[in-house]
This record gives sequence, C-alpha cells and structure tokens, in this order.
Amino acid sequence: MQRRSMLIGTAASAATLFGVMPAMAVNERGTRDEAVAMVDRALAQCRADGLDALIASVNAQDPRYVDRDLYVFVNTQKGISVGHAANPAVVGNSLWEAKDPDGLLLVQKIVADVASGSPVWVDYKWPDPITGRVRQKSSYCVLIDRDHHLGVGIYTD
Repeated sequence: MQRRSMLIGTAASAATLFGVMPAMAVNERGTRDEAVAMVDRALAQCRADGLDALIASVNAQDPRYVDRDLYVFVNTQKGISVGHAANPAVVGNSLWEAKDPDGLLLVQKIVADVASGSPVWVDYKWPDPITGRVRQKSSYCVLIDRDHHLGVGIYTD
C-alpha cells in the first residue's frame, strides 16, 4: 500500500479527499446520538471479530458504517488512514498534515485528544458534502488500541 502525504488546503480538495455523499434532505442528516451509536457498533465488531475485520467492513462500505452523512473512519495514531466508509480511496494516505479551512491540523488534534483513552468530540470546519459550503462539524472519536482510533462526524450548525 503506497502511502503519500496529503495536505488539505481548501474546502474543495477536502470534499474530494473525504468523499462526496449523494444529495439528501436536511432532516435526513445524522445526529449526535446516531454518531455515538455507529462508533459503538464499530467498537463492538472490533472486540468480537478483531481490528482487521472491522477495517474490512468499513472499507467495504458496510451499511452499519455509512448512513446518510454519517460514516466511520479509522486512522493510525500516526495519521495514516486505514479505513474510510465514505471514500475507501483515502485508505493508505497520510492525513497527518490535513487542515480544516481555518488551519486546524485535524488528525493531529484527534490523535492528541483520544490519547487520554476517553471518547472525545473534536470540533472543526469541513465542507458539507451536500451543499459544498464549509460548515461546523464535530466528530465523536475513540481510541481503539494504542495505535488506532476511529470516529464518526456530524454537522453541528
């Protein structure tokens, strides 16, 4: 698997990198509770079947891990994408230098915040896959093991 560094400098490149979801009505967006439930499902599969099985399910876009604008992502604690339910083409890429439109080093923030071992909500700005407009987003992220984390994000504004 070739690993290449990616820097997200604009909203347009971020939308391309992380996938564009099909159009949907605003009331069909995921909620905080649904994001937490999706993370819990992913953790349950990881405990039952192992990390490799979870990653395979995520990259196969298993419906348990992609629903409307909700999707599971799995990264290493070094910022390498190993699972992405909305856009498996991201897998194998370094996201370490990925920035939101305000310059927040998103993956580095997630890595630092989940290192405590407690689930966290990480806030940032991200392109809305439906409108293309940059919006406020928050991802519920957890540490899987000392080397991997996963998350699911929602738009909050």
